[in-house]
Amino acid sequence: MLLEQTAAGDRGAWEELRDRHCLELYAQVFAICGEAADTEQVVAEAFEQARRCARQFDLSGDINVAAWLAGLARSVILGRRSGSGRKSAARSPRKANLS
Repeated sequence: MLLEQTAAGDRGAWEELRDRHCLELYAQVFAICGEAADTEQVVAEAFEQARRCARQFDLSGDINVAAWLAGLARSVILGRRSGSGRKSAARSPRKANLS
């Protein structure tokens, strides 16, 4: 119900949905990231994606909102890790050239 209301643009429903799932999602993400700052950024990005994509969530399926949010957070983490891998690789040659 809250997700349907969020999809319809109800800001109060969005805030309630976020408040209801925030601590659980934070704990799950912290278990993976291990750092508070990274965890906060991942959770914020996941909730922003959820807000933008609420209309696309299939309410008739077997997945619940908490599992959907966890999946969004995992996607954010994987995206950050693949992005940081490319940045690290890009920096290595520069360091070698400075030596």
